[in-house]
Amino acid sequence: MVFQVFPGGLKRVFPGGLTDSVLKLLASVSRQATVDEIRTWSVTTIDTLNALMDKNNGQWDRDKSMEVILRYLSVPGHSLGTNELNVIGSNLCSLNVSTLQSITTGDLRNSNALDLSSCSYEQKSVLYVTANSSLRAQRNTGPINYHLISPYLGGAPLEDVRALASYNITMDISTFRSLSSPVITSLSVSDVRALMGSAVEDLKVFENDSVVQAWIASQPQSQVDTLNLGLRGGRADPSASPALVTGHTNTSSAPVTGHTNTSSATNNSSAPVTGHTNTSSATNTSSALVTGHTNTSSAPVTGQTNITTNSSSTQSPALSQSAAATVQGSAAALRLAPGVLFIASCVWLLTLT
Repeated sequence: MVFQVFPGGLKRVFPGGLTDSVLKLLASVSRQATVDEIRTWSVTTIDTLNALMDKNNGQWDRDKSMEVILRYLSVPGHSLGTNELNVIGSNLCSLNVSTLQSITTGDLRNSNALDLSSCSYEQKSVLYVTANSSLRAQRNTGPINYHLISPYLGGAPLEDVRALASYNITMDISTFRSLSSPVITSLSVSDVRALMGSAVEDLKVFENDSVVQAWIASQPQSQVDTLNLGLRGGRADPSASPALVTGHTNTSSAPVTGHTNTSSATNNSSAPVTGHTNTSSATNTSSALVTGHTNTSSAPVTGQTNITTNSSSTQSPALSQSAAATVQGSAAALRLAPGVLFIASCVWLLTLT
């Protein structure tokens, strides 16, 4: 018999609330009840709870499914045991954190794998802690432990997820996508490769999935490329900004005598220059009066000119000393020149006489 009436009419027939026998017959009509009407129901047996939670009758609104479960738990002696967990299934995510904390490790361990995809991170975290405590007590091998804990990994912290890599496991793409967002974006390319093994190729299949895209965006593109999957969207690799290379600028206004600094500076000075001139390709902005030898002066130049090109912004001490020696030698030769000419003239006159 199919009980096709609306809850409003049932309330008039059963003013004290619906009993187990009636609730088992409601089927999909039960989803039309309001939260206030559900609070009058007498859900006293596991069979009634099972009938109300049947997925074939449609999905419950979260607040309504929570109220149905709480009606059952309000009966003395009722708890979220193994049978209840198997009956409730994914509707477990409609319960608050405090209610989920009442689940024992034994009941959770013995229950069927639960669909926690609609649970919040806080709910998943509570269930993970309970499940992990149970599995630690069993001391299973790595792969077995992973298989049992995988439905609850959405609530696992980063360090626990990374530790799974040492178990030589193959994490499927569904489990990877169930991890919390902070954990996923904190996993490096090497972490994901170690966790997923051969299943890492599924990242290409799900490359347009929002979770996979978020993970790719959190990784340097150069690291993503090492997977050889053709995934794009990684962040740009940090690179050193090209350094701005400038010559040495001498802004000193002090006079310079003797020979000039051979640093990479352009001399725009218009001061008279005598002696040896070293024309450097570097830049010197000094406005000082220069005597002896200077850099790229626009002033008249007399004496010997030695043109050099300095492609570096600095010179080694050995080169500086060599330049200084050349300048001093040239200056000494200029000072001796008049005396040599005078002696040569005297010798020439004596020859004539």
